[in-house]
Amino acid sequence: MLELNDIQGKILTAFVDYDGQNQGEIGHGVTSGKLEKLGINRKTFDNTDPKSVNNKDFLIKNYFLRITRKEKHGQQNWIYYKITTLGLIAYLKWAFNTDSSTNIIFSDTFLPLISKYFKIIYEIYGNTLSNILSITSQKINVTPQVTGTFKNNSINSNSIVCSMSLRIGDFDIIYNQFLGKPILEEIKHLVDIDYDDKKNNDLNQKLSEYFTFLFYYNLINSGSSSNEMFNLFLSENNYLHIENDNHNFDKKEFRIKFKKFIIKLKKNKKKILKLIKSDPKLHKLISNNFDKVLVKLNQTSILEDMRKNL
Repeated sequence: MLELNDIQGKILTAFVDYDGQNQGEIGHGVTSGKLEKLGINRKTFDNTDPKSVNNKDFLIKNYFLRITRKEKHGQQNWIYYKITTLGLIAYLKWAFNTDSSTNIIFSDTFLPLISKYFKIIYEIYGNTLSNILSITSQKINVTPQVTGTFKNNSINSNSIVCSMSLRIGDFDIIYNQFLGKPILEEIKHLVDIDYDDKKNNDLNQKLSEYFTFLFYYNLINSGSSSNEMFNLFLSENNYLHIENDNHNFDKKEFRIKFKKFIIKLKKNKKKILKLIKSDPKLHKLISNNFDKVLVKLNQTSILEDMRKNL
């Protein structure tokens, strides 16, 4: 998956924040003028210098942003943009890699079944949730649409494939799922398709579904391996460095805290399973994707045990 530079990350931050603050009710989208009010200079967004990267073109070409509307206002052309689900995932990857993820606000636009229960999940997991969300964003990758051609009334383009890395015991298993092909912005006028076309909406919906599944999978599976459990414990309890020769380090207190943490993880798992079962739509999404993974991965026993709990 293509990585964002810091400028592109900050541009998508403005879209994510605006969407979150308005809970997805942003009308046609955001213009470059509105972006400027959100702290993104127009020239930064649409750099026309041929020697530099045009951030707007990069974000649209790779389907991180999409054009939703064009309007004529006198001699000016107003173009409205919205972030896509793929753009949100690219942003999350960038945000966690650069420690810029302190104030992520989820709206119902992209991940409704995460947004709906985010406060409840935070109450259960506390600071560990940030770590799990970071793991989820890092372990989902999408082969992006970079180039495309129009020929014989059909679109020839790279396939969009979603790769999810599932932690099973002490191993990561890669699970690939075909998403489809987006309609590229530069050829939409050739096929006479509305900007909010069904094909791209389906792609966003599938990607949202897979991210949601992986997020809840990681919640259920958190601490399943000894290394992951230990790292989560260190993260939650702010143990940045543990040195054996540190006389101020209380090993007995550490062991007591660690045992309590293991018990807490087991309780958290039960709470999340109960939450999933309480929402028919969420339960169906998680169960169906578990079944797909089981078929693809040849009925892995650990996954089968997890599936039985749903």
